[in-house]
Amino acid sequence: YTLPTNIFRDPEGGTVRMEVFNLPAGLSANNGVIFGTPSVAGEFRVTVRGFDSVGAFSETTFTVSISLANNNIPPIVVDPIPDQNAIVGQPFSLGVSVTMFRDPDGTLFGILVRNLPPGLVYQGGKITGTPTMAGNYTVMVRAIDNQGASGDDYFVIKIVNPTAVTANFVFSLYKAGGSASRAFVRTLRNNDKIPVLSLPSFINIFAEASPAVDRIEFNIAGPVNNSFTDTASPFGLFDDNGGFSATPGVYNLKAKGIKNSLSIGETTIQFELVNSNNGRMGEIESLEMGIWQPSPNPFVSSIKIRLPSDYKPSVTTFSIVNLSGQSLMVKDIIWEKQEAELSVEALQLPKGMYLLQVKNPDFANKLIKILKTE
Repeated sequence: YTLPTNIFRDPEGGTVRMEVFNLPAGLSANNGVIFGTPSVAGEFRVTVRGFDSVGAFSETTFTVSISLANNNIPPIVVDPIPDQNAIVGQPFSLGVSVTMFRDPDGTLFGILVRNLPPGLVYQGGKITGTPTMAGNYTVMVRAIDNQGASGDDYFVIKIVNPTAVTANFVFSLYKAGGSASRAFVRTLRNNDKIPVLSLPSFINIFAEASPAVDRIEFNIAGPVNNSFTDTASPFGLFDDNGGFSATPGVYNLKAKGIKNSLSIGETTIQFELVNSNNGRMGEIESLEMGIWQPSPNPFVSSIKIRLPSDYKPSVTTFSIVNLSGQSLMVKDIIWEKQEAELSVEALQLPKGMYLLQVKNPDFANKLIKILKTE
């Protein structure tokens, strides 16, 4: 095919040199003539540029339609899919519609999707799933027309590993039982030696992780052995209502936090229950009777707590602090002498472990472990 010589004109009267770009495979251009034998079928947008003597140019485009031997033109891409990003372990979804192609001389029969990353599938017009392996994956989308001809589009799905997040754990010993009888005893730390006499006879261990996790896998070995996975906060070694007898001996407790099916942290602590009184006393036993003991604990929508007589209600404030450090002021408080009733329903606290912070300008801040239940 010979390009017309009057496609371009130089206003200054100079000679115009033409170059051709984006030709289909098998075709070439020289001195204004396009020649060759096409090796692929389809519609191709060809660009022609006209250059003057100093290199300035303007351009125009035209379409070359190449049919198969049976005169069928295969589907062409009209709305290509841009490259995509995904994260290992996190759900991915991308619509892939047949409308991204057009058949110049017939109808589209359907599309195929190939070379998907592990964990992803194509069904119902969507690529969905949860990627399991990082990497760059070149995906092919092929449209097929009613005569069996096909056209392809390619895009890359870049999958990366999630940003490393390490969960931190806080363990607490509780008197075992249901929500009505369960009671916080003390924080449990590595290398603690705890007098059995300071504990209720039946206890449970709860853990909270920061940042939040979907579930915690527990394993305890020692005089008592147990493995349990709790899928809802508060996360308990023996679920919410179970427990074990406070038997003397050395215990190894392991907890693993799982988020989006991935482990984001684990820790192991060792503690010992001893018969003697030479150990860190339980926090309940170290309190004056009835002072600083929130009730009920676990709580649902309100908490009562009695303060020492030298705490003036008029200058005492309360906040609920989650394990990430976020603090929410409690504003709905009813005082009866030294007992404060805190209504926390308006805070809409999720189920889990918190700290009740008591502030008074005359004393150091006080933090008390509390447990929110449903």
